[in-house]
Amino acid sequence: MNQIPIIIPHFKSEEKLSKCLEAIKLQSYLNVEVFVRDNNEDNILFTAAINEGLKKFSFDESIKHILILNQDCYLQADTLNSLIETFKQNPKCGIACPIQIDERGSVFWGGSYEAFPLGRHQQNPLSSYTQDFSTYWANGACMLVSTDLIREIGFLDKNMRFICSDADYSFTARARGWDVIVSHRAFVEHSYGGSSTKTN
Repeated sequence: MNQIPIIIPHFKSEEKLSKCLEAIKLQSYLNVEVFVRDNNEDNILFTAAINEGLKKFSFDESIKHILILNQDCYLQADTLNSLIETFKQNPKCGIACPIQIDERGSVFWGGSYEAFPLGRHQQNPLSSYTQDFSTYWANGACMLVSTDLIREIGFLDKNMRFICSDADYSFTARARGWDVIVSHRAFVEHSYGGSSTKTN
């Protein structure tokens, strides 16, 4: 079982970060290392915080995948194992994403449509997700990224400081022949607004 680093940009919302960390402790995939980038003093925003974590872990050849995670996203117990299974079943997978649900269990993000100027999400009924499928771009609130992909295409575009860097990265990955896949058995509760509204 290879170690999976989990990169979490943190800004305010201490209670959400605590809940996020507690959910990580309950993962059935046990070999993780959490990297919290505290933005409370210098607030370098999402993309730079993620890149800091990617630089720390992506060149360790024993690490095969890195999870990017918002502080307001709470993994379900089997999320990491399900994402890893998606990679095993799809050799060209570069990014695997869970379905994001809200606190009521409704789908908040279950795939994507156009990305710019703002992303539009698939929000089909949860029961309709019965198999893994490719999507245009990954939602950076929670995505598992292959370190082979990172070493090939580099880090997120630092010019996209807060939004759209996830979509841009996904398009670059797809242009290089990698797949971006929604893992239909993986779920994360996204308490939307716990990251974005406090960083503006």
